[in-house]
Amino acid sequence: MNKITFNVFDYREFDTLVNKHIPSANGKYEFVDAEEANNDSSYAYHNIKPMDITNEFVKTYELGEILDGKLMNKIGATLEYLCYLKVIEPGNYLIEVCW
Repeated sequence: MNKITFNVFDYREFDTLVNKHIPSANGKYEFVDAEEANNDSSYAYHNIKPMDITNEFVKTYELGEILDGKLMNKIGATLEYLCYLKVIEPGNYLIEVCW
């Protein structure tokens, strides 16, 4: 069995981070809507590291869509961008949803 350490966000905390650090979210980003998340659920994102904006695909598609406000189903890329901005540390992330 492997032991994995996670950084844990409540979905509201994640919403706040995205709305604060990604201007294209226009203060309206909501994890529950973007991920079509269910109540009492958790979403795991492994091995998050800073986004490699020197990679042409990443720069054109992932970063481009984030900067254009197209954040739907882009949670992994959004975490990598926040890591690139040094808002969060590299690692594993768990986003918990409970309302």
